[in-house]
Amino acid sequence: MARKRIFNILKKEWRVTFAEFNTLFMVTLLPLLIVGELLLDVWLIATFAGEKIMEFELFQNAVLGLQTVMPGITGLADFLQLRVYLLTQFTFFLLLIPTMIAVNLATFSIIDEKLSGAWKPCWQRPSGRGNCCSAKYWRARYPQ
Repeated sequence: MARKRIFNILKKEWRVTFAEFNTLFMVTLLPLLIVGELLLDVWLIATFAGEKIMEFELFQNAVLGLQTVMPGITGLADFLQLRVYLLTQFTFFLLLIPTMIAVNLATFSIIDEKLSGAWKPCWQRPSGRGNCCSAKYWRARYPQ
């Protein structure tokens, strides 16, 4: 019975989420923009900076540090090693995407329910606080 209540709350949360343009943008388009920007940065560096970028000490030290961590890249050309370095730097930003989505969904859900007056009935029976919080947690953790 509790599972059915949680699924009902989840359905309501997703319906409300995709009714707002800002939340829809944050959940769908913004992650694609971030990934596109990261790939564009690597392409721009490869196209316009070329192999001359390896003359800078900053990039030489970065590639040397990467070689100690990933000895398998030592057989690649210097510029390809720099590309591997740049792509490994973007892992952090890719890990931020699910966090941004979860925080946005949770914040939007709570603020919207407080403004619309739907917050109090959510906490009361038959759903209860545990089911309501559990549904919000699963909605933020596993977006559809």
